[in-house]
This record gives sequence, C-alpha cells and structure tokens, in this order.
Amino acid sequence: LPKLQRLTGSVSGRLALSGTIGEPRTDGRMELKDGGFEFSPSTPAVKQTEAVLAFDGTHMRIEHFQGCLGTGTFQISGNVGLSTFSNPAWDLQIHGGKIPVVRNADVRLNANVDATLKGDNTAGTVQGSLRFVDSRIAKRLAITPVLLDAPEEATQAMFLPPFAPGSVPDPFSRWTLNLKIENETPLLIPGKITPGEIIPKITLQGTLDQPVPVGRITLNDVQVFLPSATLDIPEGRLDFLPDAPWIPFLDVRGKAQMPDIVVQAYAFGPLNEKKLILQSDPPVAREALILLLSTRITSEGKSYRI
Repeated sequence: LPKLQRLTGSVSGRLALSGTIGEPRTDGRMELKDGGFEFSPSTPAVKQTEAVLAFDGTHMRIEHFQGCLGTGTFQISGNVGLSTFSNPAWDLQIHGGKIPVVRNADVRLNANVDATLKGDNTAGTVQGSLRFVDSRIAKRLAITPVLLDAPEEATQAMFLPPFAPGSVPDPFSRWTLNLKIENETPLLIPGKITPGEIIPKITLQGTLDQPVPVGRITLNDVQVFLPSATLDIPEGRLDFLPDAPWIPFLDVRGKAQMPDIVVQAYAFGPLNEKKLILQSDPPVAREALILLLSTRITSEGKSYRI
C-alpha cells in the first residue's frame, strides 16, 4: 500500500513458518486492537479496527474483522490463500453500513455496501451492491453553464472521471468491477417548496483503476434554478453508455412559468454537446430566450424582474 500515510494500533500473537520456499506453511494466530490507517487527509480514515486472523498452513482465515470508516461501520470475512506468498489468493466479503462515499458542504452520500472480492496478482473481480441511505444534496441544481457557450478546454474538464488513473495500487487496479448502485432510501434534492428525487440505477463496470458507469439516473419532480426562472422537470433521464464513460446522454423536458412568458425546454443527447431546444409562448427568438434565462437580461438590454 504505497499511498498509506498513517498506521496505528497494536498487534499481538504468534506465527510459525515452516516448509520450503516453494511450499511455505504459516501456522498461528494474530490479533489487531484499535487499528487504524489513513491514505489521505481528504478521505475518511479507517479507525477502531478489531481483527482476529487465524493461519492454518496455506490459508489465512478471518475470524473477526470490523471497524469504522468515517461515520460508517464495516465487517470483513473470508480467507486469503498463501500457498505462494508472492501471489496471495483473495476471497473476501465486505459489508458496510452508512459508509461515507461523498461528504462536503453540498453533498452527503452514505451507502450500505455488500461486496465480494476474489482474485490474485493476475486478475480479480469486485462485485456486489452499493445502496445510498440517509443521503442528501443540499445544493440546488443550476444549468446556466450548460446554456452558455464555454471554451472547449472548460467543457472537457467538466467530464473528467472522478477517479485518477494510478490511485489504486497494483494488482487491485486491474481487477474488474460489477457494482450495482441504487437508492435504499430516497435521495432528495432541494426545490422551492418540496424536494425532488434522484433515482440511480447504475452498474459500475471497467476496472478499479478506471471504473465505467453504465445505466440510468432518473429525475423525479426536480426543479432547476436559473437567474430569472425555475424550470420544473416532472421526469428526466440521464443515460450512461459504455462507449462514452462519464458523459450522460440526456432526455430531459422542463417548463418555466414566468409572469409574461412560458418557456418549454428540451435537453437531449450527450451533455457535453449541449443540445437544447427552447420554445416559448408568446414566441421569442432562441438567442433572446437564452440571454433572458442565463442573465436575466432581455434582448433590449433591460433587466427582467420576476
């Protein structure tokens, strides 16, 4: 674990090594108390870890392993094959409760996790489920940057994967993913009066080093806030396709009711292409509508008041 920054706790027990270099044997028992480690100050630390590991010849069996990750808890069970010290065979089950996935001033995502990890230095798999629970989005949704033209460099920066290549150490970086992501309790986003709901049905594929989301995020009764209006979206879809990782394909319709004008909006296609159809009653030119919605300024240069 080359990125490990801090390691705490006490280890006790007894191990006996026997056999040959080609066929080693490990027998004994190890116990960890009040263990903890941290990879980065920006990520939750593992703490209050208690573990009992039993070694029986060519296997390490986890008799007990639990701890805290941020505000959540986790348990690990399973075994590790040690027939070849340089190529351990992992077979683990991980269960987590309210594990913090994202936590900042605007977003708090906690998840219940059930996952199985199997593999060795040549290949491996991580499969299971991640279900958001007691999560919230505190920041209102705004789309003004999507309406306005932006430099190509800025547009590309909007759609960088949230994981940097090289952040997961070998050999685990090559392990493949099949992790289903959905809600266990509603994931709400603020509205003017009542909150809307975000419903993910996503499967993370690819590898641990380069995950690829595939599936759909549905928006239910979501409100999008612009400088001069609120866009009501009864239902919208964001589809993530394997051939365009991390760039959602939109199918979103909304309506903005303003004192003197009603605007219908339809966003479609890849988000980075910013395909948007605008219609209004009474009819107003597209350029004038974009100017009004984005800046609160009419085409005559007057400030629009709601």
